[in-house]
Amino acid sequence: MPTTVVDRADDVSKDFAKQFKEKIEGKRKQDRLPLVLQADFAYLMGLVNGEEKLPEDKAKAREVLKGLKEAVRMGLLHAARPPVASEATGA
Repeated sequence: MPTTVVDRADDVSKDFAKQFKEKIEGKRKQDRLPLVLQADFAYLMGLVNGEEKLPEDKAKAREVLKGLKEAVRMGLLHAARPPVASEATGA
């Protein structure tokens, strides 16, 4: 087999691998929730399941709940945002 054919096949293979990797990384970035939102969600689920408790102090409990409410709001905004052009195309 001519070396030009082998070289061309190698170039095409490398280009495909690069594009595939970029597409996968773009999807990971698009689907990933910020770590702070993940932690707040885990705490909220702990409250729901009875594994966590709110602070005894009502003022502190109110602040915790306000923070969780904001985290949920931000999570919903993050989930509802349209992808930017590079995420939509996978480029």
